[in-house]
Amino acid sequence: MTERECPLGLTYYELRSRLGDHLDEFTKWMTGQTVALCEEHGPVAYEQDYERFVRGLPVVD
Repeated sequence: MTERECPLGLTYYELRSRLGDHLDEFTKWMTGQTVALCEEHGPVAYEQDYERFVRGLPVVD
């Protein structure tokens, strides 16, 4: 695992780099989900949510 920009989760730029054209799909998949709010990076996605998305698993509440 590579070092992240934010210790709370994945930033928008990291997600864009990892997901490319699938970023919009991930954003829709994340609708209504909890994200961490970082003072420096804004909303960041949890690594677990990213992993579930790339594996094609459903959202877990």
